[in-house]
Amino acid sequence: ITPTPTRLAVTPTPQLSLVPIADTYIDARQPFTNSGGSNILSLRPQYTAVLTLFDVSSIPSNAAITKAELSYFTLARTNPNSITGFLYTLRRPWSEVEATYNVASNGQPWGQPGAKGQDDRDWPAVVERVPIAAEGQWTSFDVLDVVRDWQVGSETNNGFILEGEGGSV
Repeated sequence: ITPTPTRLAVTPTPQLSLVPIADTYIDARQPFTNSGGSNILSLRPQYTAVLTLFDVSSIPSNAAITKAELSYFTLARTNPNSITGFLYTLRRPWSEVEATYNVASNGQPWGQPGAKGQDDRDWPAVVERVPIAAEGQWTSFDVLDVVRDWQVGSETNNGFILEGEGGSV
């Protein structure tokens, strides 16, 4: 999966496409390594997860949002097996240039490594069991309810974490 292009498309009228203000991946095999400067986002079940953050403040507070999709583009795959995506909202702030498998930011560890703690993310997943697209295709997640909550301020926007089951991308 690649950060460019990664997009959050929000439909009030006219449609708005947002690019991430922060994205990285965290890797259990390299728990102290930050990948915020990487040109790719790696999703590998049991090992890596993708963190993505969007600034939704440009959406007017009175806009009637009718659709919101978070889309990732699959640039390459290293495994032909199918992979299923699970998207969660993050509860803990994190830093693109500091987040690792063990910490959300310097001096701020995840509740459990890999952002798997109860205070790290909302449970259950916002969107579950979405097949990750083949090479050269988009995978989209319906995040309408989450974006509406962020728009009105009823939930804090700490972005998303994408995890997978199955093969690897």
